[in-house]
Amino acid sequence: YGRTIAQATLKALEDKDHLTLNQKASKKDKLSRVYAVDKALCPDWLSFRNHGEGPLVIVRSPKWRNANGKITGGARKGRKHFLPQIKRLEEQVVSINAKMLSEPLCAPSGRQFVRCYRVFNNGVLGAGGRLYGHWQGKPEEERLAMTISGEAVVEIDIKASFLSIASARFESNLQLGPDPYQRVQFVNSPEDDDERQRNRKAAKLLINAYFFKSGQLQKFPKGEKDKTTGKTINFKTKYQLDKPVVHYMHQINNAFPFLKDVKQDGFTLMYEESEIMIQAIESLLQQDVVSYPV
Repeated sequence: YGRTIAQATLKALEDKDHLTLNQKASKKDKLSRVYAVDKALCPDWLSFRNHGEGPLVIVRSPKWRNANGKITGGARKGRKHFLPQIKRLEEQVVSINAKMLSEPLCAPSGRQFVRCYRVFNNGVLGAGGRLYGHWQGKPEEERLAMTISGEAVVEIDIKASFLSIASARFESNLQLGPDPYQRVQFVNSPEDDDERQRNRKAAKLLINAYFFKSGQLQKFPKGEKDKTTGKTINFKTKYQLDKPVVHYMHQINNAFPFLKDVKQDGFTLMYEESEIMIQAIESLLQQDVVSYPV
């Protein structure tokens, strides 16, 4: 009978306008129904935890693929293992969130985004380290429709971030140019613009996959699910590639010779990228400017 009592209580609170529905339930997106409540109407002995609150800095254990092909690991590790270094990282996120709270990122629906958190990988504070927030899961067109203090937002994209960091890290003198991926033969050779853009995306994904592998790629990355049908489309089919992965990786290595020095280094590159982003965000904070990482 607990469900019956809960439903009756919920309906009574809704009828009195004491609860406001903020998020609908969605099995597809694995979302629960979320309500907002005016705490002034509640007795003093009730305690609340604001929705969305949680650790500011998360360190996850390494992931690996077991004998059955299933990926395991990635569990959250205890904060105490990373003291005292983690305190400084948490203080950074606190200052970023404080500015976000004063100038929320607002969706056209009225939903506000005011919090991010930082995630490290491989069980250490020197791998991964990106900032994450719920707005990042929205499509680009939805994000660009959002506002900050009533002003329109703009997204700044850093082209070939991993490639640029890897080139600098291994002291490559190669001039990457404004769009490094155009150096790859199978990207710049097609005359059709759609084919060039499709091949550019494929080259980018192949390079990113290489950064997280030990040695050359022997097979294409895992396929992606089609958002319309829900069916998985393999990499070769999606990007209309007709040759083995080694053929395309040979062209990529010719375009970027320094890649041979990069071995299973993706999370380290991600960490260096995250530190650059944090520095940029903090620099803007000193100028009283809020920014939301994408």
